[in-house]
Amino acid sequence: MNSGLSCDASSCSLHCVSTSPLSSPFPELHSHNGVPSDFQHAIIYNSIRRARENLARVEAVIATLATRRAELDKFIRDHTGMVSAMRRFPNEILAEIFSRCVDPDAEFDPLRNGVWILGRVCQRWRAVALGTPELW
Repeated sequence: MNSGLSCDASSCSLHCVSTSPLSSPFPELHSHNGVPSDFQHAIIYNSIRRARENLARVEAVIATLATRRAELDKFIRDHTGMVSAMRRFPNEILAEIFSRCVDPDAEFDPLRNGVWILGRVCQRWRAVALGTPELW
């Protein structure tokens, strides 16, 4: 059944979900409070069954897409930092920035001293902070 959606993956389950508009097989029964005949009852019952099956497929697709969305969000979060401009700064520039964060007149306090704080950001920053004698 064509859903009107395009998909690149051959295993995509979106093609199993009907997007055609729903319409009552007997709209006249809505307005007249009539009792459906046995024939109409069977058709309505089958329409309800198909709608429930389609709803189950839609819910399965939503669950699959939610999982995929979470995977993509995690990938983006995990990899965005890898292309950060800060990673491309030469160590000398980092050392200069660090030197401007340190107050040479401040009392030594590992919890408040800029060098110690900067050294806890990542291994590279720690190595730069420890390897910059001007900071000590």
